[in-house]
Amino acid sequence: KALNPPLQRDPTAGDYLLLAEILMAQGKLEDARLQLNAALAIEPESPAAVALREELNSKSLLGEVQK
Repeated sequence: KALNPPLQRDPTAGDYLLLAEILMAQGKLEDARLQLNAALAIEPESPAAVALREELNSKSLLGEVQK
């Protein structure tokens, strides 16, 4: 029996948010910010995205202080 082709769909805010979290954990803050902005464009009031934005902003500020 042939395998079913993978489902294709448009990315969701959650998809972008997950990618932003992964990138942030890797220290790729600017890439994380781009993915987070994509999530917020889809769901501007997402509590998870808003919380991650605050965390990302604090990490960015901390990085500036340490330079």
